[in-house]
Amino acid sequence: MPFTAFGYSDTGRQRSANEDQFICLRLGDPPEATHVVAVADGMGGHAGGKVASGLAISALEAQIAGVDARSAKADAREMLSAAFQSANREILRIAAADHKLTDMGTTMVAAVISESGAVLANLGDSRAYLARSGLIGQITVDHSWKEEAKRHNLPLDEIAMSPFRETITRSLGVDESVRVDLFELAMRPGDCILLCSDGVHDLLSDTEILAAIVAGKTPEGIGRRLVDLANDAGGHDNSTCVLIRYDGSTTDDGGAQE
Repeated sequence: MPFTAFGYSDTGRQRSANEDQFICLRLGDPPEATHVVAVADGMGGHAGGKVASGLAISALEAQIAGVDARSAKADAREMLSAAFQSANREILRIAAADHKLTDMGTTMVAAVISESGAVLANLGDSRAYLARSGLIGQITVDHSWKEEAKRHNLPLDEIAMSPFRETITRSLGVDESVRVDLFELAMRPGDCILLCSDGVHDLLSDTEILAAIVAGKTPEGIGRRLVDLANDAGGHDNSTCVLIRYDGSTTDDGGAQE
């Protein structure tokens, strides 16, 4: 089969509940299959965060319900954008109806992946990485005060001391409409795409993540290893990984674009 995929989530060492949720679905049969994967990291307390991330994942599942592999591949950008907008509306609706959920929200990173390439979308700081030919790069751009401060060359010590350093600047469930970032890339044999919550990437460097990917024999082994490493590093948050590895043929130049 050209693709192997696996998703895994853990509560961590310091949390009593898991507000992360993920999907790892296959539409159609190999070799024409299209994969839909996502990670959502809820915010707003145990109850609210879990509800919000669940609504986001459910909105994506509803968007692809009844869609075949060919349609999902052809309409990936529109499908992902619609899923994010639908999720945002539903989170706002549920929060307005229950005061206990007023402050809930969630990040989400999602991808539609086939042999013809990958389309990815994100809001917040759940990330997508591409590991290729012994190198790793972040595909998505974090929507966080910390990352925006880095892009504006604010000194790192000031960023580390700022009370805003953990603030998410774009997410689902905050504003009436959302602006989703979309990315496209071609697939090359051996490529591994990783989606993960901040419970993984906050505790592991890109070098550590790449080492686990290179050493791992399967996406399942890699995912479990990354979560174990995050827990060994303190496990201060829920940690979730979805990995998909491509072992098929080259599609084109492999470039990524927004």
